[in-house]
Amino acid sequence: MWFVPAALSRSAAMFRRGVMAQERLKTIVGHLKGGGINNVISMFEDKNILEEVNKKIAAAQSKGGFRFTLDSCRLSDEQRRFYEDNGFIVIRNLVPLRDLEVYKYANQLEQIVLLPGLVVMKDISKVDADHSEHVVNKLQELYMDDVLFSYCTLPQILDYASSFCGPNLTAMHTMLINKPPDTGALTSRHPLHQDLYYFPFRPADRIVCAWTALEKVTRENGCLVAIPGSHHGELLEHGYPEWEAISCHYAASECEYIDVEGSVQDPIAEEVLEIFRKRFPNIAVKNYADVWKLRARQVRGLEGNL
Repeated sequence: MWFVPAALSRSAAMFRRGVMAQERLKTIVGHLKGGGINNVISMFEDKNILEEVNKKIAAAQSKGGFRFTLDSCRLSDEQRRFYEDNGFIVIRNLVPLRDLEVYKYANQLEQIVLLPGLVVMKDISKVDADHSEHVVNKLQELYMDDVLFSYCTLPQILDYASSFCGPNLTAMHTMLINKPPDTGALTSRHPLHQDLYYFPFRPADRIVCAWTALEKVTRENGCLVAIPGSHHGELLEHGYPEWEAISCHYAASECEYIDVEGSVQDPIAEEVLEIFRKRFPNIAVKNYADVWKLRARQVRGLEGNL
């Protein structure tokens, strides 16, 4: 996951507000001295009480120092710190292998490739070949298939997703990836990229992807690769000339759509709109956000802006 620096100064601002409040309180106490509430004032001036208050303020500020995760019972402070630093975290054995069998690409392919609305992507060197697992390398818009989309509603996955996005979750982008053997044209390679480049909604800190391998993956056969810490960088311009897995991007339902016109995301927005209008000429979409509104599915909590 890749994020823009939107909340870095929040804890510092909280600290400044706390200091200013203390100074105002001292001023008020000074004005009240000599009145009939001296006993109450002396309690405020008690150093032990002030020390306890300061300790609690410091503890609250320390606890609130996480930017990319929210308080929850799922992630330990150690896990949260790792995620803050690296931008990813591995939760092993979250989905039992026996449950993942239902999502296996070979088992589902013959049944789902003809579903209307399902996006089937092939190796460009075999674009005219049939729909076999050695040709098709990606299926998108899994909400068109009840079985595959059930991955996005698994309670154990949503419990963790809530630790990043909050209690109200919307599934924004779904994908099943198959990585067939390369044809020799090097067309199966998938370059490093930032997922945020595709998303016209923010804040980025409340977007997370759940990615699950359906079989054992290694660097040799195509595992997920990330550059630790790169989520702290800026959103870059992208230019474009997978292994067997299933994934879902979640966003907090409170996120809002943004206008990407004129930004680094403008090229991908124009490309997606052109493809969408060719595939679905009878569906009117005004802008890039409209395409995402059609994809979005509420999976937990209350509906929001997406």
